[in-house]
Amino acid sequence: MSLVRILVVPQKPLQQCGGFFYLIIMLSIVFKIKEVIFATHYEKYYFMITIIKFIKFLAVGLSGMILDFSITYICKERLMFNKYLSNSLGFGVAAVSNFCLNRHFTYQSNNPEVTTEFYWFMAISLVSLFIYNGIVWIGINKLNINFYPSKMLAIFFITFWNFFAHLLITFQH
Repeated sequence: MSLVRILVVPQKPLQQCGGFFYLIIMLSIVFKIKEVIFATHYEKYYFMITIIKFIKFLAVGLSGMILDFSITYICKERLMFNKYLSNSLGFGVAAVSNFCLNRHFTYQSNNPEVTTEFYWFMAISLVSLFIYNGIVWIGINKLNINFYPSKMLAIFFITFWNFFAHLLITFQH
């Protein structure tokens, strides 16, 4: 017997199970519908909060990118360091800056274990650095793209990895 038939034509369930059992079935259906509606609202709320965090993450990332490119430029062009060393130094300075800004602005962490968060942030940043330098290397050597456009390409790809890794691991609440 279909759910619609039970709800619309209740004679048979009432006769077979009694009114009390039918009332319990109806209440459980109502509560299940209520559960689904609120879960949907919660999911929408969580999605919007995540989007807002991602926008904040992008703003922090922009400041980090400016810092990264500045340090890289100074090390590579002025101090004549190797391009991958320069890239790594710029990335490292930007990562420390991004940790501080993301901790307070993006993820609003109140975790008293700042050191643990910092270690996780740097571990994820280290993985990001390998991906970053790999994409820069592919851009330069395989795609024949100049150094700085290769950095931009790498930043695009690691942005999503960094955001979700920090959301789910570093700054989980």
